[in-house]
Amino acid sequence: MLSQQTIHHSGHIVAIDGKRVTVAVRMNEACSSCASRKACSMGTASDERRIVATAPEGVAFAIGEKVTVSAYMRVGMVAVALCYVLPLVVLVGVLTGCIAFGVQEPVAALAALGAVALYYAGLWLGRNRISKKISFTISKIS
Repeated sequence: MLSQQTIHHSGHIVAIDGKRVTVAVRMNEACSSCASRKACSMGTASDERRIVATAPEGVAFAIGEKVTVSAYMRVGMVAVALCYVLPLVVLVGVLTGCIAFGVQEPVAALAALGAVALYYAGLWLGRNRISKKISFTISKIS
């Protein structure tokens, strides 16, 4: 079942801010065995990435500690849809809509790019609400 599969990354803690724990993950090691690495932007780089995870109640973490961050596969697919699929739909939709209404192509292209910029601005404004639905969990490595 897709919703029960999880994605795991091992790393070390670099910052702690209340319940928010920032984990540095080395991408070469973490993504080599992940089946979703081609769909995930994290798998495209060979450097370290930072993941912000929510610490569980009653568990204390320390900077430098080795941990595992994980998320459900469904969460990754929602993130891909929000960041890549929906902006493409907005771009193509506005572009074809403008051209269908007789707007000149350069103006239609600018309108489409502007619509995508507004879409990303809306994502940025709603980032706190989105982060409640799209989040990583953290656990200690035994």
